[in-house]
Amino acid sequence: MMRFLENNEIDRELWNRCVENSPYESLYGYTWFLDHLAPDWHGLVKNNYEYVFPLVPGQKYGQFYLYQPPFCQHFRIFSSWPVTTNIIREFFLHIPPEFKLWEFNFKAFDIFPNLNEVTFELSANYELPLYDSYEHLREQYRDNTRRNIRKAEHNGVNITFNGNPFTIIDLFRKNRGKQYKNIKNDDYVRLNALMHYCLEHDKGFVVSGYSADNKFCGGAFFLKSKNTITFLFSGINDIAKENNMMFSLVDKVIAKFSGSDTILDFDGSNDAGVARFYTGFGSNKTQYYNIRYNDLPFYIKFLKKIK
Repeated sequence: MMRFLENNEIDRELWNRCVENSPYESLYGYTWFLDHLAPDWHGLVKNNYEYVFPLVPGQKYGQFYLYQPPFCQHFRIFSSWPVTTNIIREFFLHIPPEFKLWEFNFKAFDIFPNLNEVTFELSANYELPLYDSYEHLREQYRDNTRRNIRKAEHNGVNITFNGNPFTIIDLFRKNRGKQYKNIKNDDYVRLNALMHYCLEHDKGFVVSGYSADNKFCGGAFFLKSKNTITFLFSGINDIAKENNMMFSLVDKVIAKFSGSDTILDFDGSNDAGVARFYTGFGSNKTQYYNIRYNDLPFYIKFLKKIK
């Protein structure tokens, strides 16, 4: 039996147990993660929480829609049972019809089914298994990546495994964040609260970079789950760019977790420059789906097009 549950109807203990027991466990699926980034999230639940699938609703022009909240790359169906193409089809067919527009990302390890009027594109993600020794992993770096690491070291860049998430968010907003008009102040407030929660509960860590004269020039936040560390967010200034600080930062993370049963998830990008940065460390390309469904009334479609 499939049930659509609103936020206050969800049994958080059973939901989290399902996510934790999934072979593809991800922090993106836990109730506390969703509560921080999308407090009004809902979910589809099959049987007694044997399968769960989070959904984030919104409302505009009197119409309900589903969307991907900022700083959460994708959703997936969690279960200790196989998530087959037929299971995926069943879940998507049970999304309530009042949601006239879907625009969210979905990760699956089986083929996405053909569904009437549901379209998708593929986006790139990059992952690096850290099972081998650091020496062997470094051999897989591209020559340009090794040169940039040496440049950072030569310029006196110092990397530490500590820092304040707010300073990274603030640096991002003052620099690259100006390009992202869709990310609102409330989104950054939620992100900051999420990062602090992760630090308090050993679900994440901060890595900071300093120039040769000990000035903070950027940092990154990584999520930490059972077998994965995820590059969630970063912020840098021009000094960091000039000194190739991020190359050294990622190298230090790889060195710290090398030889462990861990995968470094770079969290992906379709930007060619960012993709080159990720693949320069020897990462492998994976993919996820950008799901889209539009059954909005014609006049709403028209308004959306001219915005």
